[in-house]
Amino acid sequence: FFEFWSQYLNFIRNIKKCGLSDFVFQRFSKFVKEHTELLIDDDTLNLPREYIFAYRIGGFWNVMLTWADKDELLSPDEMASIVSQI
Repeated sequence: FFEFWSQYLNFIRNIKKCGLSDFVFQRFSKFVKEHTELLIDDDTLNLPREYIFAYRIGGFWNVMLTWADKDELLSPDEMASIVSQI
């Protein structure tokens, strides 16, 4: 995830500067909801999906925006390590 997006951090910064974060977030949400295997695992099968989606999609998107805002970027591996511990 972070390895892929590390190539597009300038794009993410520009999206935010242009006020398009919400638009991209909606598209990202739609994509992920069409690929539920990306967010649903055995531990969450019995939970209401709309809350799982809201929490996980929002979390990833906000972490990515925060990452892109930093002057000294952490590596994709460092980001993956942080997120896996949250």
